[in-house]
Amino acid sequence: MKKHVLLLLFVFLLFNCSTNDDYSPPSEPDTNIIIESFKAKITSPSQFRDYSFYNQGCEGIFENPDRSTLFQGNVDIGYVNGSAHLKNSDIVVTWVSSVDGIFYQGNPNDSMETEIEKKLSKGVHTIYLNVSIPSKNIHIKDSITLSNAIQLTAKNTSKSVKLTWTKYEGSDFKSYIIYTEDFKPIVEINDINTLEYNFENFTSLVEKKQYQVIVRTKGVYEHIIGSNIEKMYPGIFIDFPYYIRKIISDPIRNRLYGLVGNKNYISDNYGLVIIDIDSQNFKVNSHILKDTFYTDFDISPDNENLFLSQTDNEEIVKLNLTTLTPTSFTTNTDSWGIHKIEAGVNNTLYCYGNSPTFDSSKFWIYDGNTGNLINGPITSFLTHDDIEYNHKNQALYTGKSSVNNGRVYKFNTDNTFVDVSSYPIWLTTISSPEPFILLAQNNQSLFWENYQLDLDLNIIRTFTSNIKACSPNNILLSDYEKVYTYNDLSIKYTFPQFPTGTSVANTIVFSDDDNLIFCRADQSNVKNHGELYYKGQTYIFRFKVGKNNF
Repeated sequence: MKKHVLLLLFVFLLFNCSTNDDYSPPSEPDTNIIIESFKAKITSPSQFRDYSFYNQGCEGIFENPDRSTLFQGNVDIGYVNGSAHLKNSDIVVTWVSSVDGIFYQGNPNDSMETEIEKKLSKGVHTIYLNVSIPSKNIHIKDSITLSNAIQLTAKNTSKSVKLTWTKYEGSDFKSYIIYTEDFKPIVEINDINTLEYNFENFTSLVEKKQYQVIVRTKGVYEHIIGSNIEKMYPGIFIDFPYYIRKIISDPIRNRLYGLVGNKNYISDNYGLVIIDIDSQNFKVNSHILKDTFYTDFDISPDNENLFLSQTDNEEIVKLNLTTLTPTSFTTNTDSWGIHKIEAGVNNTLYCYGNSPTFDSSKFWIYDGNTGNLINGPITSFLTHDDIEYNHKNQALYTGKSSVNNGRVYKFNTDNTFVDVSSYPIWLTTISSPEPFILLAQNNQSLFWENYQLDLDLNIIRTFTSNIKACSPNNILLSDYEKVYTYNDLSIKYTFPQFPTGTSVANTIVFSDDDNLIFCRADQSNVKNHGELYYKGQTYIFRFKVGKNNF
């Protein structure tokens, strides 16, 4: 019988000692230990960590129920002079939830700190840190209150912030009340099964606000039943710390390319930025060729190479778009430089340069495969601020801008020359047109100012604004304010408020029929104290504007 009692006692002690590796049984009382003060404090999460705009504003802890919470605390014991000190094993700490019960018991570490990570059940919890010194028969506690009753998710849609949340599981539901950074609620929802809301009232696409769902109940509670607080902005965008003045889309790869730098302002980086864009990604892939300012670029008709032109150096760079490996060849423009470049059939490069006094222009034709000069210079009496090559009819379209008699011209080419002596001309003139010609991606028409023209420069239709982008399959059109359906020009979408700036350049492209890219670059014209360069900044926004996104 005695052996059975000893065995049961051994099992009992083994079980209790093995339930928590951090726990050590307290030692016997020490009469030489005289305690003067005894404090316990929950240090994390702080009861004042989060700020809710509910009820004119209040502080609290609002957790995501899908995540674990790290609880931390410390024990502070003061002793009279000459007293011996307790060991950490003489102290017992217990973490308790008013909903889940005890979820930890053990000893503090040598620094008299305690820490435990715990995923709590949904609800409003009062968390207690109980600390005791069994040898002295003294106890103390601290507490916090947290809510993790609802899981809130905030997602930017490019046009709004979409809020979704989990269903309240209580039986005393009255309504969901949604708050942002205002003491007045956005909306009150009385249906317990309505679990999403789109918030569209903001001053800028990059405006980041916090959002919270509060549960209004039939009963009276001392503490708020609220979701975790999420912060989000409505725009889907890239914030790039340099000036990007032009972007183009790769027809076969999920990429965008952007020219970095402003010719009138010195910067520490220029070059080319490459941006990944697909259903999962919208991010900067790389920033390359940073030492050189490039005036223009164009993708070859076979989509294998990107050609970049310069005015400061007699050089054209050829970038292999598969390997992103650059090669270059020398040009000879008598220091005029190449302002515009268009890649034609078989990588024939049509290069255009304005004279230093901008009173005449020249064309050079290079073989983009070998770098050899095919023809040039070919002198033109016109000055052009934009050119577009159409490989369908091998014509070069040019636009004259910043003058009182702006026009569009069509020059015929055959891979060896540009016929600047005989050309169709669109007789209508525009006062101070923008330096921009848009060739539709199907190569059937072009857009200039508020006109759509056929390939012989006849007017197809007239718009009330200047069209800046056309989707690949002629589904949508866009100016700087709205997106329109191609056929009837009904308004598909109106752009929200963009960030303001001092010197802004805009570029719009459709990466496909569902996604529009709006590049908005801002160039500072002042240097802050101690800065060597003029700062630039570009927001590149992605808008989901296709038929499946409305």
